[in-house]
Amino acid sequence: MKVTAAACAILALMSLDAGAACADEAVLSSVGGGAYFTVPVTSLKGAKLTAIQIQQYDFSCGSAALASLLTYHYRKPSGEKDVFQAMFAKATSQRSSAKASPCWI
Repeated sequence: MKVTAAACAILALMSLDAGAACADEAVLSSVGGGAYFTVPVTSLKGAKLTAIQIQQYDFSCGSAALASLLTYHYRKPSGEKDVFQAMFAKATSQRSSAKASPCWI
């Protein structure tokens, strides 16, 4: 009998232990013997959110997006709060220097 990947997945799901040690892992028991395997499990919602930083405030979507890019794409770990404070400081300094000089210069 030919066993397909779908059949293996169904057998694995059927053999999940309801009393797993942790919410993010499952214990698989083998069908024919006494072997047990611990397998990491992630929900679909959790899997979508593994490489982004969720915004913490209503006004911080830009800093959360920039922190996600810096952390996961450019490998420069950054927090949303740090990025927001840096953006705010830069905008404040540019705004104060713009007030000091007339707009026609």
